[in-house]
Amino acid sequence: SWFKSAKDRSSGAAASGEARKNGFQNTSVPKTYHDMFMFNAAVMGLGARTWMQEILSSFDAIVTNVSNSYRLQEECDVLALRMAKFKGVIILSEYKSVMLASLRSLVKDW
Repeated sequence: SWFKSAKDRSSGAAASGEARKNGFQNTSVPKTYHDMFMFNAAVMGLGARTWMQEILSSFDAIVTNVSNSYRLQEECDVLALRMAKFKGVIILSEYKSVMLASLRSLVKDW
């Protein structure tokens, strides 16, 4: 009901606080880029995009080899071949949105 006695409100608040406490104990915050990306993709409704998994699996190799132009070109070529097998529309701006949200969450001084 809308109007509870002070005793009812305090016991309800205590139970609610305890439920929140127990619920948050089992919650883990993603700490890696891969985990944060998967979390953000799911939250943004883009978790079912299988082509994003291909980019995500190649992303580390691309970033790691950015200083070696030949190796970077090889990694991009491999990714292009992987992406070519997907039928349907691939919207890279969706990946960009999830990537930036993930990096914002993980990088302290964004």
